[in-house]
Amino acid sequence: MNREELIRLLMATYLEEFEGLTAAWSRDALALEDARQDDVRAQLLRDLLRTAHSLKGASRSVDVGLVEQACHHLEELLGRLSRGEAPLSPEVSAFLVQAGDRLNSARVVLAAGLVLQGGALERWLSAVDWSAPHLIASATRSVVEEAVASPAGPDGGDSTRFLRVSADRLDGLAFRVTGLSLIRQRLVEDLEQVTAIAAMLEPVDRGRFVPRASDVASSAGATAETRKAVQRLERAFGEHLRELDQQFFHLQGEVERLRLVRFGEACDGLVRMVRDLGRELDKEVALEVVGGEIEIDRTVATALRNSLRHLVRNAVGHGLETPAERESRGKLRRGVVRIRLSLHGGQCEIEVSDDGRGIDAREVAERARRANVAVPASAEEVASLIFHPGLSTAAEVTALQGRGMGLDIVRAEVERLHGTIDVASPPSGGAVFRIAVPLSASSIRAVLVSSGRQAIAVPFPQVERVLRVDPAAMREVDGRRVAQIDGRALEIVSLARVLGLGEPPPSFTGGALSVVVVKADAHRLGVTVDGLAGEQDIVVKGLGPRLKRVRHFNGATVMPDGHIVLILQAADVIRTVLEWGQSGQPGGGWEPPPQSAHLLIVDDSVTTRAVVRMLLEAAGYQVTTAVDGEEAWRLLQRMEVEAVISDVEMPRMDGLALTRTIRASERHRHIPVVLVTGLANDEDRSKGLDAGADAYLVKATFDQTALLAALRRLL
Repeated sequence: MNREELIRLLMATYLEEFEGLTAAWSRDALALEDARQDDVRAQLLRDLLRTAHSLKGASRSVDVGLVEQACHHLEELLGRLSRGEAPLSPEVSAFLVQAGDRLNSARVVLAAGLVLQGGALERWLSAVDWSAPHLIASATRSVVEEAVASPAGPDGGDSTRFLRVSADRLDGLAFRVTGLSLIRQRLVEDLEQVTAIAAMLEPVDRGRFVPRASDVASSAGATAETRKAVQRLERAFGEHLRELDQQFFHLQGEVERLRLVRFGEACDGLVRMVRDLGRELDKEVALEVVGGEIEIDRTVATALRNSLRHLVRNAVGHGLETPAERESRGKLRRGVVRIRLSLHGGQCEIEVSDDGRGIDAREVAERARRANVAVPASAEEVASLIFHPGLSTAAEVTALQGRGMGLDIVRAEVERLHGTIDVASPPSGGAVFRIAVPLSASSIRAVLVSSGRQAIAVPFPQVERVLRVDPAAMREVDGRRVAQIDGRALEIVSLARVLGLGEPPPSFTGGALSVVVVKADAHRLGVTVDGLAGEQDIVVKGLGPRLKRVRHFNGATVMPDGHIVLILQAADVIRTVLEWGQSGQPGGGWEPPPQSAHLLIVDDSVTTRAVVRMLLEAAGYQVTTAVDGEEAWRLLQRMEVEAVISDVEMPRMDGLALTRTIRASERHRHIPVVLVTGLANDEDRSKGLDAGADAYLVKATFDQTALLAALRRLL
């Protein structure tokens, strides 16, 4: 396969990624125009920089030079804005929005099979004074213009053997299978009930009936015909369940096979990228892929593609030496970057390694100190600092390297898949990045635990082991509780304490503690839990667009009985404990709410109501919910509550109107009101407080500990 054919094969994947990145850019650029807080602006600039960085790398892979050039200029501009070297004026904010329009229009041109050269994007690039983008003339006319047509995909072949299925339809089919599995589980439970009824209708040994349901059945005139009918029903349930099993497992297998793609597809384009990078940097590089024929879930492969690109670029740019340097060290002139996939249990394990110079722990530590980043003691943990945003060991910033963005993106993407990533630099040289992610993005295997009266799922890749620890064997070290596990000191903390849930942290006295050892980057942490419910395959669901990120959690799952279980993000738990150590604070303990604290949650989002209710009930509160302000006000007329937690934007009566109504009521004016909303600017915050709210929390940065702290203060 020649270069042109490879690029044509990759173009569909590239355009799919292009669409997602331009949508993210437009969303963040529009938010930046409205942002008034410095910290919000800074975060949006970082998000835009990451998007530009990712799109630039993807464009380089398929040789779309004009888009790559545009993203490089945008990176430079965003870097100056982030460092305060250029003012973030309204004109510049509008320019960034316009840049998103230009990029998206370029995507439309490419998707139509046209070329970009000589078109609107090229003229726009040449018209911009990138040192002062606000000087650019207004460009509001359409950028999709006529251009020379060129082939946009593979031609020929037997089209009857292939069918293009949209990702949405495929995911919808997977969702139906999930629903079928829940129905099956409920049928199992129904069968158990029928079996129990049949058992109660049967006499027991010793010539007597059990003085329970059998007595009742006998006294009600249960006959042999009744027992036979129940037995027939029991047999029918069993037969139907077996039929459902056959259909379900067949459908499940077909869907899973439909979602599979070769791992090699996630590596497509890397060979040419390595070749181009090697030529640009005057390095000789070979790329090896081991396990490319193994099939993995399409969503996982797509999510890994960007991470692999960043890791390979990092290996070529940072890790491998020039041919002269390698010869001076007794190495072959050509360096090797190797990607290896293997399957273990319910997860994919990917290694990206190189035989270069390795990671200089002293240099990483020095750069970290300059950036005011805490430096850990062990060399293994020091190496993991390269995942810290903005931390780079490159001597200079170029189009290829030096901003410290790539590895931060990789870590975020891996954690989004409920996986882990770590790095090692062995004595023999080079660097090895190890990624572990579930086999599927829609369902994962997890350890189910209970902590503070809350059921929690811990994804398998984040779990190192589960064990029992004798409190008597634990010691106090620098204010931390540690235990010797496999010859290494392991810090032990209460998971309920970190999450702000349930009973106070254990006193480390009494019986052995159930401990789950979780891992992230190069860190390990033992978290005590109240109970272990075993392993289970669970279906992953997001928290919804209105509650995108709850610290310490990365999604939820619905159990067969309808209960919602949150999925733990172990990396967040570890970072919280590390922050305690760096600040010198123990993190505080859990304070129980007032015994009779009854809360009213008001939100029109089913997901938000369920998640917030679950968190508050786990913390010991009584909770009632309402779908909007009008229903909440009706409930307040017939019940007493100690506080109201409300959204702002709702149909019928919104949160501001509800707050004003409560404050105008003689009976309810004393009730504390906490607004939890997606409206983040100062004007909206002022409106909420002017309406009479006692606290105002933003959903985009929602942290359950902040809500619990606000309630403790108000109650």
